[in-house]
Amino acid sequence: MNTIKNYKFNVLWAWTIPDSKLILDLIKDKTYVIHVCSGVSNIGNIRLDKCFVKMKPTRPWHLKYRSHPNVIGDMNALPLKSTVADAIIYDPPYDFNFLNSNGYNKSIEEIIRVAKVGGMIICISPWLFYHPAIVLKKIIPKAINKNKSFCKLISIYIKSNGQIGDYV
Repeated sequence: MNTIKNYKFNVLWAWTIPDSKLILDLIKDKTYVIHVCSGVSNIGNIRLDKCFVKMKPTRPWHLKYRSHPNVIGDMNALPLKSTVADAIIYDPPYDFNFLNSNGYNKSIEEIIRVAKVGGMIICISPWLFYHPAIVLKKIIPKAINKNKSFCKLISIYIKSNGQIGDYV
């Protein structure tokens, strides 16, 4: 049985209003959106994280677009049906060991399982993912700190149906 825990949230992890607006613009025509590793974001029909997080707002933009996960679950075993999501937002912890014995990330395999063919997968991380079932469409680099020494990437993938048109 899973125990619901509360964790402190580092306010530096919170998305800024421009980042939230960018994600909202990317998913504006999507009906069913799943946000995996949602933290304190209110974006997505399903907002899944491993726990509830507490965030003490310290800046005005910390209050907009804030909520809690509405599903507690494991990103490596999503408690969701296959091929249901028009879009998935994936903002994983950056210190997680992402490779399984096949060289793939189990959570990426789960996200691909849950996405519809042609569905959008938005990954927010300092690295890019590879999987034969997804096609990278766009990369948006974003500086994280004031001196721009650390960057995260907003990478946009489409779940492929294995047709040549997916790749050209």
